[in-house]
Amino acid sequence: MSAVAKKSIYKGGNKNLSLSQEELEQLKQAFDLMDVHSNGRIKPQDIKELMQSQGLNTDTDNFYKLICDLDNTESQKKGGIDFEQFIDAINYVLGDKISKDGTRRTFLLFDNKNSNKITTKDLEKIAEDLGKYMKPKDRKNMLETASKSGYDLTFNEFNDIMTNNNIALYDSEDEKEGNKKKK
Repeated sequence: MSAVAKKSIYKGGNKNLSLSQEELEQLKQAFDLMDVHSNGRIKPQDIKELMQSQGLNTDTDNFYKLICDLDNTESQKKGGIDFEQFIDAINYVLGDKISKDGTRRTFLLFDNKNSNKITTKDLEKIAEDLGKYMKPKDRKNMLETASKSGYDLTFNEFNDIMTNNNIALYDSEDEKEGNKKKK
């Protein structure tokens, strides 16, 4: 790696951009694939088609909201959205890792039932939406490791993990009990 930092390919004004340079470059490649007319703009329908071609589920509420937000009168007049609008939309849906509002948006991607907690069923749904299979045992282990209760993850626990604040990952029942006694 050179001593000179790479200049960001993102020129937008979002101060809470939580995507790394590598992620931006990957998204730029995806954007360029969708830019079938090579005019620096893509249509929301192109995003949907690319995701479907990759086997990703586009029948989710969050994806539908993203497409509706992007497919507005302004973007239709201009022939689609540019790269910066695309990145801002992706960053908004994924949530930034800087603000509590941003991590809440990410949390809501997982909290399918709006129960204010992430359960093994929520993890199963996310895996399914991504076209992946996750063993029940693995989902259970994730929550046992990441949550105080051992069976669901609250927003505050999720926020702490996302912002690296006071992360307490639990290895065993004994360790959980020890932490409860300390409080």
